Order: sequence, then C-alpha cells, then structure tokens
Amino acid sequence: MAPSRADDSTTAGIAHATPRRSVVVRGLVTTLLAVLVVVGLLGFLGDRTAVARADDGGRELAVTYAPVARNGTGVVWRVELSDPAGLPPEVQLAIDAAYLQIFEHQRFYPEPTEETRDGDALLFTFTTEGQTSFVLEHDAYLAPRYSAARSGSVSLVEAGERVLTVSFRTVLVP
Repeated sequence: MAPSRADDSTTAGIAHATPRRSVVVRGLVTTLLAVLVVVGLLGFLGDRTAVARADDGGRELAVTYAPVARNGTGVVWRVELSDPAGLPPEVQLAIDAAYLQIFEHQRFYPEPTEETRDGDALLFTFTTEGQTSFVLEHDAYLAPRYSAARSGSVSLVEAGERVLTVSFRTVLVP
C-alpha cells in the first residue's frame, strides 16, 4: 500500500490499496463473457441437426433431426429413402408415435396416401412413382412443454416387416 501523493490533500497520508481480489474477479468475468460471445458468434451455440442412417447394401434410410433442441422452436425433421435401383410405386414407413408427441404437428410433405396405427407406431404409405429417392418432411415445431428427452425410430416396412430401421434421440431443453 502506497500513501497518497498529494501532500496538501485531505487524504494525505492515507494508504490506498487496489483491491487485488476484485480486480482478478472482474478480469475473469470479463474474459468469460468475451469467450461466451465469441463461441456464440462462431455458431457453437444454438440449434443443431444430426443425421442417423441405416442401409442394407443398396437402399439407404436417413433421418435428419435435432439431437438437442429448445421447446417452442421449429426444427428440421426429414426422412430420406433412396435406392439406386428405384423405389417401389408405394413405400410404407413406421414412425414412433411417442416421439412425434414432442411436436406441434402441422403436416407432412408429401401427405401420406394412407395412415394407420400399429401399436406404438404410425404407419404411413406414400407414393414414390418409382423414383430413386423419396423425401418426407415434417412441418412442425417443438411443443412448448418440457420433456427431458425422447427417443424415436423410423422404419421401412415391406410385407408387414420392418426391414430397415433408424433410431435417434432428441433432448429438449427449456
């Protein structure tokens, strides 16, 4: 501690100390906030998407989903089925009904030609017109209610059997 420099001051002779601890804490907090801002600007925070895939040597089933998402926000949820040899005129997909409950559902694009339920799965039939790929998009947002995490699956169904299955999990944060 150094005494005051002004001899004619009313505070002459009083030692002024720089509170070392508060300077260190202020520096650490400022650094932490700067790192947080930089991480956010670089895109490391916020919504993410992931792709889960399965194939049987020819056909591929892929689901694009949000592994971590915030309630009340829109997310990408897309199913892609491809077969270089061409898809049959109609395909049937089994989607886990419990997983879809985390969404406020608007509609599927394209809309299914037939919808049924088989236990815990919703069965949707779609026309493919023999194309080599089919894309299903779900126009929805996450319901504004808290649910910690939800696992789901999408399966390609042929003759009543699930022949290709993709599993995934979404963790919801408030």
